[in-house]
Amino acid sequence: MFIPSQVTIIPVYILFGRLGIVDTYLSVILSYVVLYIPEAILLLTASIKAIPKAYFEAAEIDGCSYFRKVENVVIPMAKPAIFLTTIFYFIISWNDLFTPMILLQGMKNRTVMVALASLMGRYSGAPTFQFAGLLLGAIPAIIVYTFFQRQIVEGLLSGGIK
Repeated sequence: MFIPSQVTIIPVYILFGRLGIVDTYLSVILSYVVLYIPEAILLLTASIKAIPKAYFEAAEIDGCSYFRKVENVVIPMAKPAIFLTTIFYFIISWNDLFTPMILLQGMKNRTVMVALASLMGRYSGAPTFQFAGLLLGAIPAIIVYTFFQRQIVEGLLSGGIK
């Protein structure tokens, strides 16, 4: 979890090359899942452990089974952390340039950030195209943040209140 993706990209590239999935979106999706799942589990585990035991005891007195406790206690109380984790990793994945640039070599499979990077050159490139591309590239992250702004704030504040 604490090893940066830049260190692991060569073995990942070799593995995906042997599996024959280099230059496909599946390779990028798998690398994101493998990279971000441990961090997401750490964040969500900390959030779930912060739920007071009294809620679980009350649910048990009410006759809830294990899965009903998860459904009625854990998920509603961990909802801000779930939203925060989902949005955080969506924005990180959307803005990632390194992984798609290495794993997707074809012009037809480029992601938005790789296409934007190809627009930017040291001595070439039209600034109008660059700014338009940056604006279009930022729209999905802005939309996600706008729709889930309340959950993000709740997720950030829930860790600081005891």
